[in-house]
Amino acid sequence: YQGRARDVPVHLRRLTTEAPVEAAIRLFFLGVPLPVEEIERALAPLTAAELEALGVVERIGDRARAAVRLVPHMELLLAGSRYPHEGGPPADYVATATAPSAILASLTVRTAARSALDVGTGSGVQAIWAARHCERVVAVDVNRRAFNLASFNARLNEIDNIELREGSLFEPVADERFDLVLCNAPYVISPDTRYAFRDGGIPSDGFSERLVREAPTYLEEGGFAHLLIGWLLQGDDWAARPRSWIEGSGCDAWLLRGVSRDPVTHAAVWNDELAGDPDAYGDTLDRWIGYLEEFGADAV
Repeated sequence: YQGRARDVPVHLRRLTTEAPVEAAIRLFFLGVPLPVEEIERALAPLTAAELEALGVVERIGDRARAAVRLVPHMELLLAGSRYPHEGGPPADYVATATAPSAILASLTVRTAARSALDVGTGSGVQAIWAARHCERVVAVDVNRRAFNLASFNARLNEIDNIELREGSLFEPVADERFDLVLCNAPYVISPDTRYAFRDGGIPSDGFSERLVREAPTYLEEGGFAHLLIGWLLQGDDWAARPRSWIEGSGCDAWLLRGVSRDPVTHAAVWNDELAGDPDAYGDTLDRWIGYLEEFGADAV
């Protein structure tokens, strides 16, 4: 639901037909529960049961309501988790298109290719873009919610050459190679493991290190890997750590630093949803700052 509640009665009266697009607007943008048969007409060939299994709608008797929000992103339409959520996002939260994902998409080499791999696909946005210039795309995610929404988003955008596989990092594609590897994975350096989209679950910047070290194994000769990562800054050489991960890989690399944050700012940015509870927010900031200090981080 993306409109203010006070505006819903006005917008409903602007929708005067039974056209599928108007039903979709009522359901996804105005947050109005609709009869199941009306939803099935609007989103055919998907059935209400399939939409419910994908987590796109929630049944309420003979009606259903949207369980996702739809967001236009350039010429795409993407479904993701609804917000805000009391107490912060759920652990399996799936964003639609974020600023980092837009940066990754804009930097990706778009030459025609046989195969592509999207690691940590989330809403599927990188896989969908890749599917437009690659013959086949494999999209991987450990988050079942993301897996389901990526499947829905591929269908919503009329993409049929994406194969979804559930699993962590490169595990689902062992012994395979690709012309293009993409990853906007949980690279945030964090002491927590709550959020699938944020927390990699490996101490320090170990998640990013593993990603960078393993990616070349899955590249075809002449292929490209585009990876969004986070790492600790220790001293004046901002590129020292990722450069050391690339050495000996057989790959040339271009390292582009997007943003650097001191430990306090890093902790604040990634825990902003707690700001309404000063005590919980302060405790979390202290825990994150202490965690970064343990690793001798001057910045992230």
